[in-house]
Amino acid sequence: MLAYCTALKVPRAWLVYAQGGAGPVVRRIVNTDVSVVEYPLDLRAEPEDLLRQMDVLTDAAWLAAGRQPSPLDATGHTTGSEQTDRSHRPAADTEC
Repeated sequence: MLAYCTALKVPRAWLVYAQGGAGPVVRRIVNTDVSVVEYPLDLRAEPEDLLRQMDVLTDAAWLAAGRQPSPLDATGHTTGSEQTDRSHRPAADTEC
């Protein structure tokens, strides 16, 4: 992952784990400008909640890249801001 980030000049990568856990952790790679976000998903969750987890993940990635999140949900339908629960969004600029 570090090689891809270095070659593409990407400062942040997202490593998605298929397990529940304490939440996202940002790891700053020593002697580089690269950070890796360890992002766990709870696969024991109901499908709707798993899609919500993915929505939170993609929104966090867009925000970390300095862009606005997509107005589409995981099924490709437009959403209103009141429909999206953002209470579990990780801090986009937290560094270790």
